Amino acid sequence: MDIKEDKKLLRENIKNLFEMTEDQKKQNSLILANKISSLPLYKECSTLLAFISTKDEIEIDSIVDLALKENKEVALPVVEQTMLAFYKIDLHWKDNLVAGKWGLKEVNKEHYQKIDNFKEPLLILVPALAFSHSKVRLGRGKGFYDRFLSTLKVDFTTVGVCYDYQVLATLPAEKHDIKVDYIVTPTISI
Repeated sequence: MDIKEDKKLLRENIKNLFEMTEDQKKQNSLILANKISSLPLYKECSTLLAFISTKDEIEIDSIVDLALKENKEVALPVVEQTMLAFYKIDLHWKDNLVAGKWGLKEVNKEHYQKIDNFKEPLLILVPALAFSHSKVRLGRGKGFYDRFLSTLKVDFTTVGVCYDYQVLATLPAEKHDIKVDYIVTPTISI
């Protein structure tokens, strides 16, 4: 079996592990929000790039809302062809969501401005199906985050955020896979 096949099988297996009540999801999200907001990396950042969680990702809406209330520049991704573009949002962002590619929620580009030049310090919260102890990220297999991160021309810090069960001892990695700088879950910080 090659690395691509290993990753595909892992994605299927990890998705099958997800069993959590709505209360458990909310509790985990609140704990994560408190951990992220207490990090010096978060406190010092001018710009926060976040994401809109899918049903099997930990929800980070409260972190996004807090950063907006603290007057940080906050942007969320939109899939544009083969790349991610980030759009600066405001406190009403939840009222301006649309179904994007593959049915994933995205901000409505008609309501927000695309950011091409990010203010530093830049903090990027990165989703994944899994992370390894060595900070390898297993995404959904389309390479959007790897391509985006490889094109950034500013200094940035990445924090992988997920549920505890999504942190594994090891993951297969390819040459183009970009590791995150840190991993934060409700009970784990790497």
